[in-house]
Amino acid sequence: MVYVSLRKQNFILCKQCVQYFGLGTIFYTIFCTFSSLPQLILVNPVCVVAYVVASWRFFNERVFIEENTLLHFFGDDYYQYQKRVSTGLPFIQGYKLEL
Repeated sequence: MVYVSLRKQNFILCKQCVQYFGLGTIFYTIFCTFSSLPQLILVNPVCVVAYVVASWRFFNERVFIEENTLLHFFGDDYYQYQKRVSTGLPFIQGYKLEL
């Protein structure tokens, strides 16, 4: 995995345009929903469960890494944003900074 450790001074945290209905990762939520939907329509229960488990495992790790990186980049700005907005994915908390 590649971690970006350098932050340019002109980087800012965009808080208004990313948020939809209180969800920070709306595109992840949509992908999780629609990845298993075709299998549900086709009444394929084994693949529905497999798709849900695979998506959940992928996004659980992905959100954790992204939030950790954003906290290192933006510090308190992202911490305050993270307290207001959920991930939008069931049972995925992401990286929680303990102060």
